[in-house]
Amino acid sequence: MPERFGPWKTVHKRHLLWSADGTWDRLLRHIQSAADADPFKGARRRSLRRLSPRAMPHASLEGVALREKLSAGPAAA
Repeated sequence: MPERFGPWKTVHKRHLLWSADGTWDRLLRHIQSAADADPFKGARRRSLRRLSPRAMPHASLEGVALREKLSAGPAAA
């Protein structure tokens, strides 16, 4: 377990307390209601992320410059 969560006993104790006081149930209901309000929000975000230059370097300006340089032949490189 990552150190930022603290000792495992503390994490376990929080889990037990949050289960007993309904924190996990409230969190789940909140996430479900947000998903019900806009069911495609996450899908749009994921599809946009796939289109980002970081995800598709050949679509970025650096990728275009590299392709142009490579297509020009060895003299340009």
